Amino acid sequence: MTLIEPKPMTQTTDNISLKDELIDRYVTRVIDGLDLDDCLAILHDYMTKSYEDYSLEEMKEEVTEYYPELLNSN
Repeated sequence: MTLIEPKPMTQTTDNISLKDELIDRYVTRVIDGLDLDDCLAILHDYMTKSYEDYSLEEMKEEVTEYYPELLNSN
């Protein structure tokens, strides 16, 4: 009976490291090519998406802490 040995963990770790490095280099290159308007648009989309998970009450608490005047404007 022959036992099959699993692949060494270092190969998986190496692949993850290579992928992480490639992602980092790619993201850095993309960011370097963005102008300020592009950066602001991405930030707006990111923040909007993250706040979509807040309940109305959580959103009101957040706004009250930083920009309470927004709750009084209609």
